[in-house]
Amino acid sequence: MQWKEKLTYMEERYRNLNGENLAGLEVKDLQNLENELCASVNRVRARKIQLLMEHIQDFRQRGLMLSQHNELLKYKLLEASPLQACSVTRETTPQDIQGFSSIKGGSVKPWALAQGTHK
Repeated sequence: MQWKEKLTYMEERYRNLNGENLAGLEVKDLQNLENELCASVNRVRARKIQLLMEHIQDFRQRGLMLSQHNELLKYKLLEASPLQACSVTRETTPQDIQGFSSIKGGSVKPWALAQGTHK
């Protein structure tokens, strides 16, 4: 087969795989084309599922690490003196402070910590 013939065949094959120029194909050819397309779709789906599972595993590991780090930070805050806790919380957001006050029993209001006016 010459290069030009190969190129023509490949172009026609490409069009067939894209659902174009199907009028000249017989039932057997169409069945073969359908089988090839189904196999291709299955390979694509398998790869997609594999990638999604890898992403899920990565997110679970990150979540676990963040959870452990969060627990360590909570422990450090609970162990800190009130003055140190106040200086640490000034660098955090009011939402973070609210979480801290619920840990300590809610005796200190979040806005008081943020403003440094708690007693």
